[in-house]
Amino acid sequence: MIKETPAKVADWLRANLEIVPPGDPRRSILERLANDDRMALLWDKNEAGGWPFEAQILLIDYAFTLAHEEMLSMLMLPPEQRIGPAAGPCALGAAADRLLEQIAEHLDDAARLWNGATGLRAELEPDPAPLNEMVERLIAFAERASAECLEFRAAFDDVPPPSRRGRGSRGEIAFRVALDGLLPGLPDVRLNQSQRDQTVARLAGVIFDREVDAQTVRVHRERQNRAIRRTIQLKSAPE
Repeated sequence: MIKETPAKVADWLRANLEIVPPGDPRRSILERLANDDRMALLWDKNEAGGWPFEAQILLIDYAFTLAHEEMLSMLMLPPEQRIGPAAGPCALGAAADRLLEQIAEHLDDAARLWNGATGLRAELEPDPAPLNEMVERLIAFAERASAECLEFRAAFDDVPPPSRRGRGSRGEIAFRVALDGLLPGLPDVRLNQSQRDQTVARLAGVIFDREVDAQTVRVHRERQNRAIRRTIQLKSAPE
């Protein structure tokens, strides 16, 4: 199937298959995206086959990321309870910020300890210069971690947890809801809702290895939207 995939996307899939070792649960996801015959329909020139390369890669990356068990478990929770794959960057960014605050508050001690001086014989005014490079790198580290944390949360905060009604497992429904919410952000691609439903159905069928049609996706999406509107109306109704 890789040979029928757009060349640059096929190269991306091959490169990632080389990185992910056999036995890793993520590898089976990539293998399905690379080799499932149903992907040929997605790469028709009238569907994703006619998209810009960046959008094609992003679509596959979305499907790969959302299909991870950890991600699906997170998406089944209410947004305010979600940490999941963003837990690492969020925790690291916050910890780095706290360390920077403590270094600024105790600069002399930080410089002394960084220079390897301890105890009563340490210099009273240690040279802070050797500390500067570490602080600069720590600032950059904290900024990258915090940006990744915020980007992740922003991407999924508006994705509602799946309702318990509808065909498919809750994990599959969570995948479909999340993917549908990400499709409008694809660069230089304009999809109407029917096209989004078709794209979601094709990828859900491949990821979960069963037949999923666009009508099923549409019916569940409309049902979920009605449930969300009812919830909003109840919350906003005067007591």
